[in-house]
Amino acid sequence: MTLIYLRIDPELAIQRIAQRGRSGEETGISLDYLRSLDEAFTRHYQDYSNVHEILIRSDTSTTDLAHLVGGIIRREL
Repeated sequence: MTLIYLRIDPELAIQRIAQRGRSGEETGISLDYLRSLDEAFTRHYQDYSNVHEILIRSDTSTTDLAHLVGGIIRREL
């Protein structure tokens, strides 16, 4: 099994949330929450020894990220 893990720094995620300006997101998602979520995902996937993990840093543009992930999916299928 292959796991594609899109990881983003919580600080950058907060910036992107603010840029989107969607109602409910800015007040409903805190930096502390995103940090704890990042830590939880990291701990959770460390235990997967039978999984081929592809870690992608998501600090690039969404267009570049979509091309990168699309290429990985085509290669892995």
